[in-house]
Amino acid sequence: NEPYVLRKTSDITSENIYWYNWFPDQAGTYKLKAEGSKSGVGVANVITNAVVNGNKYLRPSQAPSPIPDPFSMTFTSLSPGGNYEVDNMIDMSVELSGDLSDADEIQYLTRKDDREWDVQKIQSLTGSSAYEYSWIPPESGTYVLRIT
Repeated sequence: NEPYVLRKTSDITSENIYWYNWFPDQAGTYKLKAEGSKSGVGVANVITNAVVNGNKYLRPSQAPSPIPDPFSMTFTSLSPGGNYEVDNMIDMSVELSGDLSDADEIQYLTRKDDREWDVQKIQSLTGSSAYEYSWIPPESGTYVLRIT
């Protein structure tokens, strides 16, 4: 459960495919993550498992023992571009899937305009796959809502 290590950053152009070669220094099971962002806001995550046995890469299906799907989380009711009224609660509930042992907490974050991220709640994970949280915007504006 070590943190991810940034290996490469690429600026997006009109190309549809980007690549990066990484060679681990020891055999083992690795989780590989590609993250996309626009204007500093995360818009996509792709996580996959990889098994390295000696100098040979194995697909997860070829691994000697089953590898659980990577940890993933999604909002259960939010959709991009949603409009909400001030003083109304916004449901930021999440559903978790994959290898839940990869995380011990999640954070609910908000950001108004280009300000810093505000941590609204830190939720310790208890093994459940669903967690509920609602947030009320303190004032009118454009907000970005995020879970990490």
